[in-house]
Amino acid sequence: MEATPFFESDANQMLLRQIQARLKDRGETVATAESCTGGLVATLLTELSGSSDYYLGGISAYANSVKVELLGVDNEDLIQFGAVSPQVAKAMAAGARDRIGATYGVSLTGIAGPSGGTEAKPVGTVYCGIASQAGEESYLLNLSGNRAAIRIAAAGSAIRLLGRQIGIDIG
Repeated sequence: MEATPFFESDANQMLLRQIQARLKDRGETVATAESCTGGLVATLLTELSGSSDYYLGGISAYANSVKVELLGVDNEDLIQFGAVSPQVAKAMAAGARDRIGATYGVSLTGIAGPSGGTEAKPVGTVYCGIASQAGEESYLLNLSGNRAAIRIAAAGSAIRLLGRQIGIDIG
């Protein structure tokens, strides 16, 4: 089986190894909640042997009902802000962290295309949420390309944001 395109880069491989070492050294763990990437972040986090020491699991939450029922996203936030919003990204990350019992939660929600975009939220609009004991943050990613490129870029961005969250100098 071939590695994912993100993993093929030496710099990305090094980042994943740094994340692995940092989490293992600290005895910390991570869980994921993914919508538009459907598990790509989980795939990246489990590329390295020994990932079960720090990666607990994830939820691929495409349907809003899954976001609400499994991740604890407030349905009112979905109605008011939409699934692709900083509020939902933060709630998804917190839900993954809390419900799976991890130190960190990482989430992605967005519009990978080619359909689904609007003037307010065009294709390539993706939010990444990071949850930790300190709270939740969200990051807007304005990505471009076809569906595959947007999904890969979103997952790679989430890995870099996790790395930054745990104190790795991304550069």
